[in-house]
Amino acid sequence: MELEGARAIVGCCQTMCPQAEMRLREKEGLLHPFESVSQSKSQRPRADPQRMVKEYSRPAAGRTDAIPANIRPPAVLLSTVAYLFKHIIIRQDDDWVRVYDFVFDRLRAVRQDAVVQCVDGENAITLLEQMVRFHVYAGYRLCEAPQEAFDPVINDQHLLECLKRLLRLYTTTPGDHHNQPQFEMVYLLHNLGSTDSLLHGLSLPGLVRHALQVMSAAYSSKNCRYPVASLQQVLREGRGELMELAHACGLVEEGDVIQAQYISFLRSKFTPPTKMRVHYEADIDKRLESLDISSWLLGKQISNNDS
Repeated sequence: MELEGARAIVGCCQTMCPQAEMRLREKEGLLHPFESVSQSKSQRPRADPQRMVKEYSRPAAGRTDAIPANIRPPAVLLSTVAYLFKHIIIRQDDDWVRVYDFVFDRLRAVRQDAVVQCVDGENAITLLEQMVRFHVYAGYRLCEAPQEAFDPVINDQHLLECLKRLLRLYTTTPGDHHNQPQFEMVYLLHNLGSTDSLLHGLSLPGLVRHALQVMSAAYSSKNCRYPVASLQQVLREGRGELMELAHACGLVEEGDVIQAQYISFLRSKFTPPTKMRVHYEADIDKRLESLDISSWLLGKQISNNDS
């Protein structure tokens, strides 16, 4: 995470929320329920120093965010994200939309502190990987939420911003990055049809580039067809859902939806669907049930069955 043309400062705030912000938000009654000590209805909520997390606020003239005492160093940023994922994400006593809004805002503040300090290297990679996982997970968990409660476009914008910074860091940070293939795939899948994404994919070494060349040949050949039955197994979709998607993408004519046995992925016919029904998938839900979500978001494990 770089801040071009600016001089990095070194944060010295050793708590998740600076003391000055804690006092101000308590005084002004701006505490989130996740951060306050339980009080009677007649009493003003009090800040819980162990649960207060710095909130995001837009930079403006006269702001004191650049003061080192208000900036959390990388180690504190990492522990802050760990707190959010271990103690807030898993809450069952509140609407998860509100959980998402809180974590979304606090992660923006984490990124803000990281940018101000020009945090890079492994610390930045770890933070961004965790944030990308959060946005991917939230995008699925809230995919059926009403638009007024959850905006998938904004979530995707932040996902893409984190991804781009992350992929750039992979190329500038020495060492082996074991999670890089996973996040390269997320980027490519998230940007299907994008020229920039395709060019980025072609710049990758080895197997990924070969796979893209195979895909390019398939997209250009009229004789390259994929059996519908096999595609159902790969995508774990019923025939109805699969053919609905193929028709929406222009790969199957409306009159062939019922009888088609093969799908040709011709680039000349492909049209990004303007509107698709977004819904939960049983296989994904089953997979998520096997995960310790907090550990997965932090990159600690893949599933409860893994050592």
